[in-house]
Amino acid sequence: MWVPDAFEGAPVPVAAFLSVAPKIAGVAVALRVFTLALTVPALGMLQILAVLAAITMTVANMIGLQQTHVVRLLAYSSIAHMGYILLGLVANTPMGASSVYLYGWIYLFMNLGAFAIVVCISNAMGSHELSAYAGLGKRAPFLSGLLALFLLSLAGIPPTAGFVAKFYVFAAAYDAGWLWLVILATLNSVISVGYYFKILHAMYFQPPSASAPVEISLSIRLALGLTSAVTLLLGVYPQYALMRTQTLAMVQAPASNMPNSSDAAPPVQP
Repeated sequence: MWVPDAFEGAPVPVAAFLSVAPKIAGVAVALRVFTLALTVPALGMLQILAVLAAITMTVANMIGLQQTHVVRLLAYSSIAHMGYILLGLVANTPMGASSVYLYGWIYLFMNLGAFAIVVCISNAMGSHELSAYAGLGKRAPFLSGLLALFLLSLAGIPPTAGFVAKFYVFAAAYDAGWLWLVILATLNSVISVGYYFKILHAMYFQPPSASAPVEISLSIRLALGLTSAVTLLLGVYPQYALMRTQTLAMVQAPASNMPNSSDAAPPVQP
């Protein structure tokens, strides 16, 4: 509940840091604890984590639909994505752990890219309201195109990296037998499209609210170049990253969770 207020009150670069660093660190710690020290089944927490994941993504997406403040919108988006990541923990398999690692890396780049553009818009317009993005497609087509890429990736639209991340974490939960949770997560992904497309609609289908150009600093250009390249490359060619995360998950998995080499399932391809 503190995340939207903290994001709105903090400078945008700080909000960008808060949107990824604590969450990715928390997920990393959770993986270590629930796969090595205290396994989830031994604690009887699979059902608890499943309900927590369902509540997290559903509440965040439903409230996100009502937002007109872009930073608060991205705050609720980050909460919803943590709900999706929890599906990998609920799966409690090497495939689930692999999907969590993959999701974490992809989320890091696509979310930081979106916040980098929000920094540019806030510096130029002095506002985080949705109205500040009106007509941005004409005023700053380069920024608009990149923001559209990041928003489509956050929504899980192919062929972006966000689609790959959601596909594998959903596949891990489905493979572990959590069909109802996968269905709910898929419905939540559809709901999230509504508030991401609110920004796209403002950029491309509303008249410009100002005529001043949007300045892009060198550091922002470098950040956007890196984040957009990763978001596109992992969407088109995710195999290398998937192999690395699978190897990492297999190395860290306890012996009881390791599949036999004779019956190990091949990696799922999107």
